[in-house]
Amino acid sequence: MNTLFPDVIEIRSPEIERLLNPIYCSCLLSKFTSSYNSLSQEKLLYPLIFVCLPLVLQSNTRAVIIKHNKNYGLHRLIRENPQTLIKLPQRVESFNSVTKDALLFGVNYGLLDIEVEYSTVTSNNKLMRQINKAFDNGEEAQPFKASELLGYWFAQLSAAEVLLHLGIQF
Repeated sequence: MNTLFPDVIEIRSPEIERLLNPIYCSCLLSKFTSSYNSLSQEKLLYPLIFVCLPLVLQSNTRAVIIKHNKNYGLHRLIRENPQTLIKLPQRVESFNSVTKDALLFGVNYGLLDIEVEYSTVTSNNKLMRQINKAFDNGEEAQPFKASELLGYWFAQLSAAEVLLHLGIQF
């Protein structure tokens, strides 16, 4: 939404519309959640889900992330590539509605599940296997690889540590 002129409809290019598609973004969030939950004893806390899309859909940040493996870690990423944090809190805020739409789609169609009592998010691993086959390689697989790596890296830290290192406040 255009904050300067609230009654002006924001027009996005078809490429941006495809990138911010709730179905696609829901699949990315599911990949992120699945990798997080596969490594952590604790389930993914709800606030952390809002950090995934701003990192994996920004091409420069994604390129830095996918160069590494799951043992690289968030600490090292930030230390060696501080440029990945440039305007991250603003990016997270601007992606809030996209993330919420993706979560809503994911919950409605069984890709994601929110446990309200614990404020955690889980993914449907059976559906994730089918999605993995669909996005096996190529450029469209890069955000999935980045989502997976972020999930692993976030699982190695507490939610408070992740948000502190990324400079994000909720």
